Amino acid sequence: MAINASPSKMNKGNNADIVSGLSYLSIFFLPIIFPIITWIAGRKNKEVVANSKMALLLHVIPVALTVGLMWLMNTAQIYAIGSWVAWVDTPSTTAIFFILAIAAFYIINIYMGVRRMLGLHSPSGEEG
Repeated sequence: MAINASPSKMNKGNNADIVSGLSYLSIFFLPIIFPIITWIAGRKNKEVVANSKMALLLHVIPVALTVGLMWLMNTAQIYAIGSWVAWVDTPSTTAIFFILAIAAFYIINIYMGVRRMLGLHSPSGEEG
């Protein structure tokens, strides 16, 4: 059985795809910093710049949600001193929502990173 060694349509091995994918996957090793570096360093390549901006946005949102959740839990404790029901109902429900939203952004980053690393997009930049 012969293995077809021709370049596949799925993976072009393009450096822009690898850097773009790493921008998304950097949520695990250098969140926020790596997309900024690739945005600045790759400003000659529109694909890298566009993916770096999107990755940066997808990295900032979970951080903002985490800060918002911590603030909400802190203020909820202060206001819940007189009302035990408010502490049980609203903040815990909101915390679950925040945690699920943060997890969703991590999953989106993983999905986008793997998709870019595999080169699963059309050359025009549109999703394909």
